[in-house]
Amino acid sequence: MVICSRRSRAANRGSEPCTFRVTANAYQHGWRPLTVRVRAHDDRDHFVPLEHSANWYDFTVRVVGLDAYSRRFAGHVENGRHSLSDPALGGRAQGEQS
Repeated sequence: MVICSRRSRAANRGSEPCTFRVTANAYQHGWRPLTVRVRAHDDRDHFVPLEHSANWYDFTVRVVGLDAYSRRFAGHVENGRHSLSDPALGGRAQGEQS
């Protein structure tokens, strides 16, 4: 069994420590929101587990206390093996359709 995760790096280029909050937008089975505290002028790796999502990910990173900062990451980690279509795909398309 291969356990896969998506590595991300939280970088703080400011002069004060900050806390990043990582939350799932999809594929929430088996995963809890992450809190990553980073010292000033430092960075820290964190890992989002993908074993319950066929290596798909969709998560948002926010900085606690800085409402203007929000970054969304979504995609698929390729590992050279056969994979599945996006398990969150399906249903009616979102957007300008009525």
